[in-house]
Amino acid sequence: MVWFYYLLGLASAPSRSGQYEGVRSAHNRVKIAQHNHSPDKVSREYLNKLDDFDSQFQSLSRDKIYVPGLTLPQPLTYSQVNLGNVDKSMVIIPAFAGDHYGIEPLARESALKGYEVTTILFPESFLGESTEEFAVAMESSFRPQALTYSPHTDYFFAAIDQLRQENIIAPTFDLLGYSTGGAIMAELLSNPAFSHLVTNAIILSPGSVCDQNKWSLISGFITEAPGLVPWPNNTKCVNCALTFGKNGEVDNANLSRRKRITKVLLEKVCRRSPYWTTARVREGGKLIIQIGKRDWATKAWELAELTNPSMKILSYPWTHLGVLYNAEKLMTDISKYLEK
Repeated sequence: MVWFYYLLGLASAPSRSGQYEGVRSAHNRVKIAQHNHSPDKVSREYLNKLDDFDSQFQSLSRDKIYVPGLTLPQPLTYSQVNLGNVDKSMVIIPAFAGDHYGIEPLARESALKGYEVTTILFPESFLGESTEEFAVAMESSFRPQALTYSPHTDYFFAAIDQLRQENIIAPTFDLLGYSTGGAIMAELLSNPAFSHLVTNAIILSPGSVCDQNKWSLISGFITEAPGLVPWPNNTKCVNCALTFGKNGEVDNANLSRRKRITKVLLEKVCRRSPYWTTARVREGGKLIIQIGKRDWATKAWELAELTNPSMKILSYPWTHLGVLYNAEKLMTDISKYLEK
């Protein structure tokens, strides 16, 4: 059950282990390599890249940004990985109130495929930091008949804009969002002031595809249970193994704000977004949406019925967490499509 609550963003920070620098290098890198390749073909170069990825991915950078509509500077937390010889930039928006560990398999596979990968944490994530002003803005933002992911959309736009201006990310980039991150992306990409910055957009198992109650959403995760049990032959757990962050990162006030923010965020995820037909990318770019035919949580497969000439649907027989279990195959398929 700890895994289930963690993936829903409900686990508490004290459940995380202590040190995290290099923890996965000594144990999980071999498991991951053996999962993706035949053991006798695992190269030293590949293992070294996993070590390098671990070190960079687990190192968080922190800054302050100004978000439209908010008066005080807001804390920004992000992770960046560059494994060398990169020729393209990717920005990742994680899942529900998530930090970077929840999308680790996607960040890893993207980095191994030549991207410089920047993951921007939700301010209310366990390893992020929120403010009282942001929490109040979130609580007053929910309008069932006029869904908007503001102030999160304003936050991610401001974060990306500042990182561009500081040359931390490229002027134009590919954007990837998973689950709630995908729903936030749809709204961002419907804003011409933002969409012209995005070369390619990759939306994975997004939320806000249909109107549903929160119990319908949560019960959909019950279908994920077999994949979360670490049976001896369950290789799903290998590829989406999580390295927990430091203990005590979140104080009581920040945790209280997180609960207030995620309460409203959950309501938004359960409402259909009006932005699926208006999302766009730069001219010549591609907008990809992956849906799982067995995603009974967000019901992302309903997007197959929409008409958006800019949108390419990739359908797989997966549950909501299938993109994490199958990150290598998914990112390989997407890379091939983008190269066409």
